[in-house]
Amino acid sequence: MDDTTFDEEDEEEVNLCLMVDTGIEESKLEQDKKVDFDDPKSLKQAYHELLSKAHLFFQKLTKTCEKNLRNCPKIILNLKRTIKLKI
Repeated sequence: MDDTTFDEEDEEEVNLCLMVDTGIEESKLEQDKKVDFDDPKSLKQAYHELLSKAHLFFQKLTKTCEKNLRNCPKIILNLKRTIKLKI
């Protein structure tokens, strides 16, 4: 298997995890902003913030998955070559 491809994929996965961790830390900081469940305006704002963050997260995750799927044929070919060498 091509080591540089593996390293790039690992790096991207680590970056994605760091983004999630950063998002979690930011969420912890924002917990100081209490949501007033009796105030429709506060609920609406909290909902839109959550929806926006979820959208960004899944957009990044989708991009990573698409890239990994594009690399699957290369990985399969490299695995087949590796298996043939061992036989």
